[in-house]
Amino acid sequence: MSSDKGIYRSLDQIKNLRIRVKLKKVALGSKPDNSEEGNNNRPLEPPETMTVAWQQKLFSVRELDTYKLESNCTTVLEKTYHEMLTQQQDNVSTPLSCGRFFTFTDQDEVVNSKEGPNTFRRVIDTPFQVMYLMADLRQSNPQSCLPDESLPPDEKVLCKITYDANNILEVQPNFNQGTPAYHIKSEAGELFEYTLQHVSAKDPKKQQEKDALILKRIYDRKNDQNMSNIGNSFETARGQIELFVFGQLEHATDFDYDDLSAELIFELPAGWELGTNTSTTKSLRSQTGKKSQNTGKVHFSHAFELHLVWSGDDNGLALPQAPLIYVQLKSDSHWGTGRVEGYGYIHIPIDPGIHTINVTCWRPCPSSQEKMRRFFIGGGFLLEDSSYPHIPAEFDGEHVLSKFGFVTTTSGTVQFRLNVVKQTDIFSQANNTPLMRATPDVPKFQTLTQSTAAILDAFERTKRKSEAVLQRTLT
Repeated sequence: MSSDKGIYRSLDQIKNLRIRVKLKKVALGSKPDNSEEGNNNRPLEPPETMTVAWQQKLFSVRELDTYKLESNCTTVLEKTYHEMLTQQQDNVSTPLSCGRFFTFTDQDEVVNSKEGPNTFRRVIDTPFQVMYLMADLRQSNPQSCLPDESLPPDEKVLCKITYDANNILEVQPNFNQGTPAYHIKSEAGELFEYTLQHVSAKDPKKQQEKDALILKRIYDRKNDQNMSNIGNSFETARGQIELFVFGQLEHATDFDYDDLSAELIFELPAGWELGTNTSTTKSLRSQTGKKSQNTGKVHFSHAFELHLVWSGDDNGLALPQAPLIYVQLKSDSHWGTGRVEGYGYIHIPIDPGIHTINVTCWRPCPSSQEKMRRFFIGGGFLLEDSSYPHIPAEFDGEHVLSKFGFVTTTSGTVQFRLNVVKQTDIFSQANNTPLMRATPDVPKFQTLTQSTAAILDAFERTKRKSEAVLQRTLT
């Protein structure tokens, strides 16, 4: 049997499967008495054809002789076959044998012995059925045109068919779809060729409509289930910007100590507010992370969600100021006292997409005495204002903000990963909105950029020509 295998997914019922096998002898072998004269006088037999259905039982000559006698039948299956052969004498329209051809169905013991108790092909215990299409290649009896019963059986596998609960059909060897016929050799040296054809009848139009109606009902039920979970109403952001932020504090590196915990504080500038679809407070504290020996990073994997809404502010700003996330990292000393490891902040991106942001943190750098206190017993200076890393909340904006004289040292790096979804209809409104007035005219900007590039290219060409003329003059 060829190793060529065809794998198909069938939506039709497996009982409708029909396979046609055509077997033809193409070369003669030797007669049992090895007489060359008798071999040359034997003509080639006409081709034999069989059309078999799924799990249709066809008996071989050997099985016919065995199951006809009730005394040879001991098991329940053998007795069932005996009754089938007995009833077949009264019902000639139901053939149970077909010349050289016969089959082994899934309930035959031969199939179970071939498959074995464990089939390594099935990683998951998926129910399946197997069927074998067989042929008895013994030299035929000239009188009955059936395999000669005086010779030992020569049963060969023509095709193996497997069908599992996932509607996967495997045919080995595959159907002959424009490919050469398969060849098989008997024990007597005779060469046969055979072809396998898929001849299952197409479903009638009425059955196709019935199947389409069933699939439509399945899809409609799935759609109704999704609509019940999601809802059929979609709220639009009218005259405002809505940001859905799915963030994660991933890891920290290069800090002095390993047992780190992080506190996140969210600051919303003027015009921003928390939406109704968020349960996050303005301050979050993560669990203590441990340093990985493989990567050297302290992993937090602390996730958070934000629903932010910008409806404009009272200052008449054209573009909204981005919300901020302040991060403060701490560690615990051997005595249980806390140490400040670093401060930092990030702007939440207003642009939609996936953003990976690294924050370089710092901490106050006190005197040498305070450094020794921090090393031995922990503690350290804390910022009274959590917004001091960016712009302090007490800053009125009328004077110059100066942090001169505030001594700090770099402590480590923290990585954020933000997935931002943006919803707004501002860009579809009239061009007289403040936000649209602040948005640059992209076509004009591109035209200006191209003109500038053309001028620079012309200048470079003129410069090279001048250098070439000067070089020729000097030489």
